[in-house]
This record gives sequence, C-alpha cells and structure tokens, in this order.
Amino acid sequence: HIGSVETPARFLQYPCNMKRSAAAVTTSPNEPGDDPLEVRRQLFTAGGLMVPNESYKGPGKFTLVAPGLGKFSDAKPIELSYFAIRALGQLQQLCCEVSGYPYRYTVMLKPHFDDHVKSTLIFGRLPLLKTPCGTELVQSKAIVRFIAKLCGLAGSSDDEIARCDMLDEMLRTEAQIDGHAVPKLTPEIVSGAGPQDMKKISRREMIELDDTQKLVTALKFWDAQTQRSSTGWMQGGLGDEGPADLCYVDLSIYWTLRAHLVVLETCGFTNLVAFVKKASALPGVTRLFDSGRLMPNMDGDYNYIGDDLVATPAS
Repeated sequence: HIGSVETPARFLQYPCNMKRSAAAVTTSPNEPGDDPLEVRRQLFTAGGLMVPNESYKGPGKFTLVAPGLGKFSDAKPIELSYFAIRALGQLQQLCCEVSGYPYRYTVMLKPHFDDHVKSTLIFGRLPLLKTPCGTELVQSKAIVRFIAKLCGLAGSSDDEIARCDMLDEMLRTEAQIDGHAVPKLTPEIVSGAGPQDMKKISRREMIELDDTQKLVTALKFWDAQTQRSSTGWMQGGLGDEGPADLCYVDLSIYWTLRAHLVVLETCGFTNLVAFVKKASALPGVTRLFDSGRLMPNMDGDYNYIGDDLVATPAS
C-alpha cells in the first residue's frame, strides 16, 4: 500500500545546476492558489479549451494548489503546467494526489497558451514540469516517470524502477488498453475474440490480430496479472518476489478503466473489477475528486461537458 512506499533521500536529490529556460509559466511556491470551484465555473463559462464563448472575458490561466501530506508534508512543491483538460496532465496529478506530494498546477486555455506560453517552451509543447531544483521538463512520459519516482510510485532502486517501467512499456505497446473501445465489448464479442494468451502467442501473431482481439487479449493479460498478485496491484503479479506495491502503472490502468466497471463485470473480467474498485478507494483518489482540482471532461471539439466526476455548474 501507499503507506509502505519508501522514497530514499538519494532519489529526491536531483542535480540543480542544469540551465533553466525562460518559461512564462512560473509562480512563487508560496502564492495561494485559485478557488477550484471558481476555476471550474470560469472554465464552463468559457465553454471549452478553445474558448468558443466569444463573450468570455475571464482569466486565461488558473493555479490549483495541493498541500503536502504525510511524509511529504514539508516537501517543496513541484510546479506543473498544462491545458485546462485532463488528458496528458492526468496521470502526474494522480501520482501527486495519491502519494500526498505537494504541487502547484497551472492550467490554461488555448488562447493564453498561444499568446504567452508556447514560444517559451523547449519544444513548444505542454505539459511542463518545473522540478524542485528548477529544471524544466516537457513531454508527458518523461514527466510521469520523474514524478512517479519522486513520489515513491516507481520503486526505490534501479532494479525496482526498471520493473515499473517494464509494466509501463507493456501497457503502452502489446497490452495497450483502448479505453474508447472498452464500452463496445459484450460477452459475445469477448468470447468470439478467442482464447488468446499473451504469454503463448508471438509478436507476429499479436500483430495479425484485429483491434477487438488485441483489446480482449490485453484485458485478459491485466486481469490475470492482478489475479496472481497478493496485493491486487500489478507489480505483485510479476511473480519475481520483488515489490508488490502500488505504482504509477496501476494508476494509469485505473484511469483508463474507471468508467467501465459495468462492461468489465458483464464480460467476466472480475479481477479487473476488483482492481478498479480498490484503486477508486485510495484516499488520494477520493481526495482529488472531492477537492475540485480535477479538470472537467470534454467532447470531441474540446468543449467542456459534465460527467460523473465534474458536473456542469449550476447557472
């Protein structure tokens, strides 16, 4: 469990002599953040990331602040910046919330990014992380792995970090879960996809599967992984006597499957159902949902829409 994840001091000591870029997304660590519920109201007033409401005259960026908790109560906050959506900013926010690591999260609308931020970034892209030493990093995968390591969600030695990265690579490649396709599954489709076992088929055979077969094979892989685990977390299913603690890959899988419990249960992925429920009950997850710091959902045109986590504010 998260309380048993230890982060040795040597993993919190990053070199601080790297040259910093002149990014425009900077705030003082001691500045108070914006009221999350007011931020949410402003975003829905703007209408969407591209600000389709032409009459909107509110702010173009906002800062959300989460305090340090437990062993991280005195840690220096990291500074995250991203668009005012979930997407590529969600996993790193989840890591901070679950571990209790303090952060300042600057979220912005697209016009503000274009006018004030894009030209200052190393690759002209978000998300952006400013580390405790002031180093500025972009590219979401690099940021997630840095934050997971900082938060104690990626192991505490080179071997343990590699184990977590191994699971992450599997999730990004052959055992990738297409969250948009999961709701289309039925017991008949799952049965018709065949009994593919990831450990028994070759990469060539995997490539030849259709998209539905690949999805079902991936879900079976992760369902078996958590079934083998004594803790219910994915590391525990590796069977190598290494750590079985919660890691950032668990949070990534949880976020992909969170909204699909009914489909998973109907289609017989009972171990994944238990896994999602276990992750949903983590104090940091419920804290994020209750805090107002979670960004709204959006449709295909980047317009904000209410969902089960962030409702449309009352007029």
